[in-house]
Amino acid sequence: MVGTADLASAYLGAIRRLRSLLGEDWPAEQIMRGHRLLGVLMNVSRSQILWLIDFVWTLGDLNSRGFDDLVPRVKDRDQYADAAEEVMFAAKLSHAGIEVSKPRRTNYRTPDFKIQLNGSDAFVEVSNLREPASQRRANRTFDQIIFHCFRLQSKFPQVGFGGKIHKFLSRPHLELLKNQLNEAFQKAETVGTVEILEHGAFDLRVFDMRKPELSVGLQGPEFDPPRPSRIIEKIYHEAKQLPKEHPGFLVLVDQNMVLDSMVPGFFEYLGSQVCEGVYDNDRLAGLVITLSYIGSTDNNTLLESPEFTILRKPQYDNLTEESLLIPNRFGRYADVAKLFFKLMKSPVPVSTIRTEGHHTDRL
Repeated sequence: MVGTADLASAYLGAIRRLRSLLGEDWPAEQIMRGHRLLGVLMNVSRSQILWLIDFVWTLGDLNSRGFDDLVPRVKDRDQYADAAEEVMFAAKLSHAGIEVSKPRRTNYRTPDFKIQLNGSDAFVEVSNLREPASQRRANRTFDQIIFHCFRLQSKFPQVGFGGKIHKFLSRPHLELLKNQLNEAFQKAETVGTVEILEHGAFDLRVFDMRKPELSVGLQGPEFDPPRPSRIIEKIYHEAKQLPKEHPGFLVLVDQNMVLDSMVPGFFEYLGSQVCEGVYDNDRLAGLVITLSYIGSTDNNTLLESPEFTILRKPQYDNLTEESLLIPNRFGRYADVAKLFFKLMKSPVPVSTIRTEGHHTDRL
């Protein structure tokens, strides 16, 4: 268990390291653009701090080992999501004792990582499943509102906000709501609570945070969930960049499935549908579909079938990660896939958090 003093020291060390990687001016340049990493830096929950520490030191390790494209991508708002998932999967591989190196570039698309399994080369491609159009609109609405409120909180630190957005908002509608929020933050310091209501669109409250009966939190808008067919098409597309002469693993990160994963039997259904797309790609040794959410689980939960494994495990205190592991049981690399998934299911314990003196030879 990491003590509070140790965690605070490690967090400050990670912030210093992040400044050296991204540059002192990076936060000011990105605050108006709503870069998602700024949202992590503003969140002081224990799980987010632990995630950030691992992210920063893994990014620094990879950068020093020749992955020189990662830092510019992390700095860029539009490329951050893909780059961050690559960094964090490299951290998982490191914790599992799997060596990572930079693949040699070719004239074709190059996988993200080369790994060593029993002395043999294998390759890993990490990809974010793109948001459906409905979720892109929903995320744009949510990000625009929450970052506007964060900027207002820098002027009015005693004022909080919360409520629900019921639908995606057009740009003119967003500007109208931002103006209403500007007025509400100014009034809340004197009148206590200001409600901003529009039937079917939003139901928000701006209030004095010194009143304990009100809580901070922003929800919505909802979006249409993804379907297995979209994942299968992604498998066919991404598997093409894995080399034919070596085993390759595809990792798909899909935060779109968080709500679906709460439905009993969802992962079993998804695995039964998606596995045929894995079997149909001979160069693919195995597939990992993974997502994470806030919520604690005490122990690893493992559900195994002949075709796939469902793994649920705690990460970073109260962050839970769920993964669907599908080996290509008809492929040429069944033994390699078996070893890879064995290591992923039983990672090497991490007894201490990363610090400025931390170094791992596994990356």
